[in-house]
Amino acid sequence: MISNNFSRFPYEECLISNLPEEIQHRVRDMANYVVRPLDMLLAVMSLVFNALICITVARTKSLQRPSLLMLCSLSVTDLIYSQFSLYVNIKTVLIEHLCLANMGLKDTITYTLCTGATLGTLAVISRDRYLAVTKPFWYRNHVTKSRAIKMSCIPWLISVVLILGHVFYVIYKFDSGFMSLVHGAAFLVYYCICFIIIIFSHLCIYFKKQPIDTIREIHVVMKREKKSAATIRWILLVLLLTFMPAFWSPVALTMKGVENFGAYRPYYFILYTVNGFLNPLLNFGRNKEMRRALRGLFRCFQHVQQQPVPPPPQQQKQPQPQAQGQSQQQQQQQ
Repeated sequence: MISNNFSRFPYEECLISNLPEEIQHRVRDMANYVVRPLDMLLAVMSLVFNALICITVARTKSLQRPSLLMLCSLSVTDLIYSQFSLYVNIKTVLIEHLCLANMGLKDTITYTLCTGATLGTLAVISRDRYLAVTKPFWYRNHVTKSRAIKMSCIPWLISVVLILGHVFYVIYKFDSGFMSLVHGAAFLVYYCICFIIIIFSHLCIYFKKQPIDTIREIHVVMKREKKSAATIRWILLVLLLTFMPAFWSPVALTMKGVENFGAYRPYYFILYTVNGFLNPLLNFGRNKEMRRALRGLFRCFQHVQQQPVPPPPQQQKQPQPQAQGQSQQQQQQQ
């Protein structure tokens, strides 16, 4: 039996069409009572772990290298998305029928900012790793802390510009086909450029071989940069398994003629949260300096919280009268 999704009940907006009625309700219950609580738990853990990444790098000068500063920018995107995920899930739970059919403009802006900044930041990081591995001398002389911060700001600026274009498109309701094409093409071009930079950079790192003399001169630095590039490849693998399926899910649903994503949103939103949860674990797991700085940070907090209590002032004992009498007798005998 196929249920009718045009029923008067609000919760049926979050039912998957073209499925038997019993299966529709089971899928909805699984989304509300299994997927959504798990998403909220992972969002809280992602919030804590990414905040620790940012705090550790900000408080440790030895970690404020260009590569780790760019990874902090990636942690900021995961930090923002974890808060957005908590907000959307809590708002859905507070609704009477546990059904958030459509997101508002503010939610769409935050979602677009997180996805655009994540892909752009990974493109900047991949380009940075390519320069560090293939041009080590040039990288040491030209890529500084200030330059790394400026490069990390570029994806955020581009994402903000695209979001402003989206806001104007929605507010003024440009219904012409040309404006719709320009609006969609701007996002598509930006995402394609990010993908091309990521793929090209890591292919060049894999196939590029450095001269032996160059490696001998800066062997320690090259080893550290290659290890950092390997960490980025693990992050990209996680991106491929979690972020990309979630990113292309709305596109695939739109091509199938689905207009309401409320029934599907919990299942692909949790993939974004898993991506933000695994990225800081990879950063801590593959970087000894980061783990050492984090342990030192916790020790510092414990030292501040557990300050020794000063002992009370010692009270001078007054001599007892018997002891005073004995001392006077001894003096008279002498």
